[in-house]
Amino acid sequence: MEKMFPYLPAIILLVGFLLISVGAFWMAIPAGFIVLGVLLAVYSFLVIPKGDKE
Repeated sequence: MEKMFPYLPAIILLVGFLLISVGAFWMAIPAGFIVLGVLLAVYSFLVIPKGDKE
């Protein structure tokens, strides 16, 4: 469990984004794809290493 603890915020964020995407798909399929793409782009921006660690 301790190995998973550092990744827990990223996992919770991904689950939240997926739930938002599912809600958008229920409204309209094209809107769901747009929301999914935007949220995945935001998720990748938040998860990638920032590069300030040397």
